[in-house]
Amino acid sequence: MIQVKISSLSIGFGHKGGFRHLFRGLTLDIPVQFGETIGLMGESGCGKSTLLRLIAGVLASRHGVIRIDGAPSDSVAFLPQGGVLLEHLSLQDNLRLFSRLKVTRRRFDQARLLHAIDALDLNELVSRGTKVDKLSGGERQRVSLARVLSIKPQLILLDEPCAAIGGDHRTEFLSTLKRSSEELRFGVILASHDWNDHSLIANQIAFMKNTGGDGLSTVPVVPVKEFASVPWHREAVSYTSRGPINWIKAQKIDGCWCLSVGDLQLSRMGAELPLATKLRHEGDGSLLLACGIDNIEFSEENAESPPLEFFGTSDAFAFLRIGPRILIAGKQSFADGKRSIRLTGSIPAYSTAGDFVGILNLPAE
Repeated sequence: MIQVKISSLSIGFGHKGGFRHLFRGLTLDIPVQFGETIGLMGESGCGKSTLLRLIAGVLASRHGVIRIDGAPSDSVAFLPQGGVLLEHLSLQDNLRLFSRLKVTRRRFDQARLLHAIDALDLNELVSRGTKVDKLSGGERQRVSLARVLSIKPQLILLDEPCAAIGGDHRTEFLSTLKRSSEELRFGVILASHDWNDHSLIANQIAFMKNTGGDGLSTVPVVPVKEFASVPWHREAVSYTSRGPINWIKAQKIDGCWCLSVGDLQLSRMGAELPLATKLRHEGDGSLLLACGIDNIEFSEENAESPPLEFFGTSDAFAFLRIGPRILIAGKQSFADGKRSIRLTGSIPAYSTAGDFVGILNLPAE
């Protein structure tokens, strides 16, 4: 196993609005098993590429320490976005490039290159002598990866490897990457903003929230299944949800949590949410609930319920107007008349700062 250990790392840059911190005292341990992938996820600008470059030693920081245990420094390889192929060289010469460079010549292994070519399904391209400028985005990435594998890295850092690959070719590339890491026994840290990439290949997720220039100090690393079920930060919820998320504010009143949507007080059946007191949130007295499309259901007709305006449907969703807000629910039948909605199922709750607080479990009536 390889351990990437980051301590007190700080880095940022100046811009016209002042100085913007990416990391401020970042402390992070990333355990990478051989044959496994760590998914580095977050929106554009959160620092994924910068972190990979720092780990690879391509970029240096004056503040902080990065140590890699379990692998020598020269067995860490960095593959930038889009790969790097030399157009004036043949495909064969691109694949064997590291055998000609002084800094990598002694590490080049012809047998490993042939194994990588086979593992990455490149044999047909090589036998045809395909010109480099005729390669697709996925083929260029696989050629770049095979070339990196020829110097027997134990850890490969990939920056948005699927950015130029679409459709089935994306899935094909990730599948061959996963198979190759298992066969050739190397670890992978893969940076991507696309949850689908990580759900296909990652074993663990390190989610990097965007701090808006304040500087990231911690990055939890959790199993991919755990992250998919309960993202640790509000910013991560939209990545894993299978539909739109309704953010509903919950306010603590007399020890119970009440929900407010627009100018209408909502709850499980129009009263308080006593189950929510189990969250033991001692913050500023308010929470944000991540209500998915399946957490919002229509109640039976109730003449005493406030008016609920049915705003229309799409192929998959129903839209409900409540005061100034539009809520999105699963597409269900809707009759005219006064009806209310109720919340049901497991609903993640987050502090107003965005940190995960707990789960509301609201069984259906």
